[in-house]
Amino acid sequence: LPTELQEEIISMVDSPADLLHLALTCRRVHDLVIPYHLEYRELYGDTIPSSLWPCIAAQPNLARRFR
Repeated sequence: LPTELQEEIISMVDSPADLLHLALTCRRVHDLVIPYHLEYRELYGDTIPSSLWPCIAAQPNLARRFR
């Protein structure tokens, strides 16, 4: 499957445990799931500088790591 289709399928899985199980199915899926879907940061609050959002949005690989 093309990477874009694999990413779409992976993005539909909500449970971290299910993502981990999916990552164990093959190396290519593992390489997509682990850095881009399991390792992410959540940002909360009003103290986040507004200049941070355009920086994150301009870099798709970085943006995937935030929720």
